[in-house]
Amino acid sequence: MSTGRTVKDTDRNVDLFINSVDRSFSILETTASDGSYFIGGLVPAATGYTLMPGNYMSVYYPGVFSYAEAGIINVTDLVNTGDINFNIHPGGSVSGHVYQADGKTPFYQA
Repeated sequence: MSTGRTVKDTDRNVDLFINSVDRSFSILETTASDGSYFIGGLVPAATGYTLMPGNYMSVYYPGVFSYAEAGIINVTDLVNTGDINFNIHPGGSVSGHVYQADGKTPFYQA
């Protein structure tokens, strides 16, 4: 089990992905509008937390922007690992088109 809070600038809910270190499983949970979350049913193991919110910059625990710098959170059987908190920041966006080699024909579902 793990609980915490995301601090954000809107009242939108934020998607929170939790991945095992070996990437053998991934769980998606959504925060409440106040930023709080609870993820239950985790297998006791070293688990890396990844915050992957839509329209926000990706943040890894403990508030770093690189997976290589991400901290490991050890989940212990029947114990809540609390106060796993994130501060998140609005992200930008990009848009455009994807064309085939001729530079004119668009790729569909690229």
